[in-house]
Amino acid sequence: MSNEILPILPDWLKSMTQMAAVGSRSPLADFTDVHDAHYIHLSEMLVIAQRAALELVVVRGEGADRAFQEALTAHAGVSAPILANTVHYGEKFSVAWMGPDEWLVRSDRPSLNPSGLSLMEDALSTALEGMFAGAVDVSSGYTTLYLSGSGAVDAMSRGCPLDLHESVFLRPSCAQSHYFKAPVLIYAVGNDSFEIVIRRSFAEYITLMLRDSANTLLAQSRR
Repeated sequence: MSNEILPILPDWLKSMTQMAAVGSRSPLADFTDVHDAHYIHLSEMLVIAQRAALELVVVRGEGADRAFQEALTAHAGVSAPILANTVHYGEKFSVAWMGPDEWLVRSDRPSLNPSGLSLMEDALSTALEGMFAGAVDVSSGYTTLYLSGSGAVDAMSRGCPLDLHESVFLRPSCAQSHYFKAPVLIYAVGNDSFEIVIRRSFAEYITLMLRDSANTLLAQSRR
């Protein structure tokens, strides 16, 4: 990894040992140009990194229910946002709005147990017993990609119908959309950086499309 790109990378990515998948094979393992099957440095315009082995738990419930919010806060360290397309960030987990009664709880660091299962699902399911609510672990079916660089907005905009400019897609926020033909949940985490939660089966397709978009943008910038 070249030192010239480190300033645009978050702390968790500077140590590649934190990127090792737990209990499952990386969906990007077949990419010959991905270092450790988790990292692609395309150019100064775009960096792509896989955030492997994060806990992803879909929670359904009533946001106005105090007991529901208290149970979520007790275990995730943060409450469920009521405002559409917003994200609440805690010390170890974030909770993203996906609908009026649906949220995605996501760990900030790899925290799946050795079998690849989420401990958060068990904790929340127990805490939510007796409520009109539930929690389902979807960690094994999804992965997260981190995108950063001056070309991140343009590369995403080539395949996403949303206006991703910071003046419209506020930081931090989230939105469900699609990138070309693949559904995505987009987190705006910085002016030139995003995290996208995607189905594992679409990981290679999305990475290829991002690489193609970035290469096109790079070629245009050199004309």
